[in-house]
Amino acid sequence: MIVYPIVVAIVSLLFGLQVGAQYSRRHRPYQALWTVSLAMSFIASVAYAITLATNNSPVWFRIYYLFGGLLMPAYMGTGSLYLYYSKRTGNIALALVLLLSVLGAVLLAVAPIDAQALAALDGGPGTGVIKPGAWLPVLIVLNTYGLAAVVWVALASGWRAARRTGSGSMASGNVLLALGAIILGAAGTAARLGSGGYFWLVMALGWLVTYAGFQVIDRSYARGRVAGQKT
Repeated sequence: MIVYPIVVAIVSLLFGLQVGAQYSRRHRPYQALWTVSLAMSFIASVAYAITLATNNSPVWFRIYYLFGGLLMPAYMGTGSLYLYYSKRTGNIALALVLLLSVLGAVLLAVAPIDAQALAALDGGPGTGVIKPGAWLPVLIVLNTYGLAAVVWVALASGWRAARRTGSGSMASGNVLLALGAIILGAAGTAARLGSGGYFWLVMALGWLVTYAGFQVIDRSYARGRVAGQKT
């Protein structure tokens, strides 16, 4: 099924363009990393669609797995740390993520592919196509860290906004952001456990919820700035 990867690609592109435009105005580190992670999501979903369109090309499949499976969650999570914690904390996290990214990418690039599993891809997440090896623990660490960072920062930010400003929309936007990240993480976990039949549908839903949360937060922030200017 190629429809849902295309939905993910479109949402990631729109989301990334919006965050990238904000970075061009404000130059915040978290905006740069979120833009990078959303570009990775776009590349991964397009690469997956091309994989199916090119009779399950192993090259395009590796690109999909590299950007979507290995890298994207960790860079979004690191962006979240820059948003909530000090720049020093963000820098340390980014250095560790970069180190693990290089290690994981090298290990993934040389890992053998199961040709039969690739031939039977048929719209699934591709679990088992790249044979398990040293790359897998790196992927699990990066994914777990990225998901935990996004969810924690979103919930903590929503709680802080509700306490300081009483902004219900800011809190609800962060809850949606956390929920979207949890849905994305659940899709990946289900795929690794062999229950990925609805992987791309769940991924599309996760990205739509995440983007909706970001939109609510962004509009709440814009209203706050306007109110501040009026007073």
